[in-house]
Amino acid sequence: MYSRFYGFTTEPFQNTPDLDFLFLSSNHKEALACIEYGIRQRKGFIAITGEAGVGKTIILRSYLTKVDAQKQKTIYILNPRVSFDSVLTTILKELSAEPVAGAATQKLNQLHDVLIAEYRNDHTVVLIIDEAQNMPIETLEGIRLLLNLETAKEKLIQMVLVGQPELDTLLNRYELRQVRERIALRARIAPLTKTESEDYIDHRLSLVRGEPRAVFSKQALDRIVKSANGIPRRLNILCDAVLITGFEYRQAIISDRIAKEAIAVFNGLSQPARRLQPRYAVGMLSVVLMVVFYLVYLSTMPGITVSGPSEDTVQRKEPQKPVLGTIGT
Repeated sequence: MYSRFYGFTTEPFQNTPDLDFLFLSSNHKEALACIEYGIRQRKGFIAITGEAGVGKTIILRSYLTKVDAQKQKTIYILNPRVSFDSVLTTILKELSAEPVAGAATQKLNQLHDVLIAEYRNDHTVVLIIDEAQNMPIETLEGIRLLLNLETAKEKLIQMVLVGQPELDTLLNRYELRQVRERIALRARIAPLTKTESEDYIDHRLSLVRGEPRAVFSKQALDRIVKSANGIPRRLNILCDAVLITGFEYRQAIISDRIAKEAIAVFNGLSQPARRLQPRYAVGMLSVVLMVVFYLVYLSTMPGITVSGPSEDTVQRKEPQKPVLGTIGT
């Protein structure tokens, strides 16, 4: 929509986990290193937490692009609102094994045999559970049993739980203490600092513009960064909203006033201003000028007067008094 006007090759703030725009803060690098090291060293249980929108998903995708698919088999569970039996069934099917009929304990024994075979073939099996804060307590208690699947030296399955801060709260429950105590590595992705937020915006802009030039004024940039509170997803949304508004005003360098209006509309604090496109504004001005010139022309013609109604015409007539008649007798 606004890419051509601002000289972008594509829209820089699309709200998707696009690895072409990957930006790693110090916290992101720490979380990524935690995942890589924990899986490579077969530590068994890794937990990554962070607020919604801080970039947990893109970190996972970044990691998965680096792994050797011939040596690592990854099971990715996106919907954790499932039973432990369903988790076992999913793992077995992803490892090309037909789950046995029966209780979860039978499937667990079957999975142990499958994992031993994978280990002997020098394969690493990784289970990643996203949005893990939504996992039922009973399922998390069952997850603990997977950690018992091991050789004398190494874990047979590596697990990565990824979730919002509520996951920490969940794991701190008394009934899940045995699960919590088995976590080998933990990392928390914090919101971006002010400097990191500015670097994040500049990084994305640098990937889509041919030549470096300012798009946001300093005041507009400060307002966007402050409103986003360090959340990359929110930075994307606000920057996109501000660019759309700036384009509608045809403002090459977006001012603080434009940023303030766009953010207020996004937050539901005001209604979008009605803005006429330039061609429509010019058309309306032309019509007004034509009417003015026509009236001036008429006023110069002999015998023609362009004026309003005379004073006599507009005077209010006195109401006539009613004529009283007589009623014959």
